[in-house]
Amino acid sequence: MNLKQKNFDKIITKEFLYREYVIKEKSLCKILKELNKSMKCSNSVLKTRFQKYNIPRRKNRSQNNPNYKDGRSINKSFCECGKEKSYKSKYCMICSHIGKRNPNYKHGLTYEKICKAKDCQKKVSYYNEYCRDCYKRFHVGEKCYQWEGGKSFEPYTIDFSNRLKEAIRDRDNRICQLCGIKEEKLKRKLDVHHIDYDKKNCDESNLISLCRSCHGKTQKNKKYWTKHFKNKTTGAKDGKKSTT
Repeated sequence: MNLKQKNFDKIITKEFLYREYVIKEKSLCKILKELNKSMKCSNSVLKTRFQKYNIPRRKNRSQNNPNYKDGRSINKSFCECGKEKSYKSKYCMICSHIGKRNPNYKHGLTYEKICKAKDCQKKVSYYNEYCRDCYKRFHVGEKCYQWEGGKSFEPYTIDFSNRLKEAIRDRDNRICQLCGIKEEKLKRKLDVHHIDYDKKNCDESNLISLCRSCHGKTQKNKKYWTKHFKNKTTGAKDGKKSTT
């Protein structure tokens, strides 16, 4: 037996628990506080002692519960819609988030607007101008804010061959140069990205291997990504020169 168990057996006896819990009608929390002044004791230790000495525990329900308030928690209460709710709240979970009760409610203007397109009369969110279908129609091609003269439709040159792509992937050790994921973990080959976004410039210093998700990130903030990858390639070259 451990020293702790011996101390518990000496102090937490059957007579002690019966006197404090049954005769004096103290709660487990009060007994624990008194014991913790002289020794460290947990709630689980007391429960095991109660089972060991076969001392019946009080049922803390209804009137015996210190949080009892006229039986409100026992009696079921219902919302206006007929669903059961907590006795503390006025409405159920669904009714408490409808209309003016919703914390995001703003004077009923959430669905009052109509789509700007002449042919369409669909209701639109208060913060939008077009519905989803009309947005696709009016933001394609030259109307799109990312339009750059149709660069994406330009064909690749003959120099941008599969042999060149494989050479770039081997140079980068089959690893994405942005997130660092290996080609083995992916179910497809790494993409080869043009750093200056010029499809005609197929110089090896202008090419870098990226995974599909990182390649998608580079379609925005193109000026930032060109600087980022150029600094990375120049830094790698300087490192190789210093080693040689």
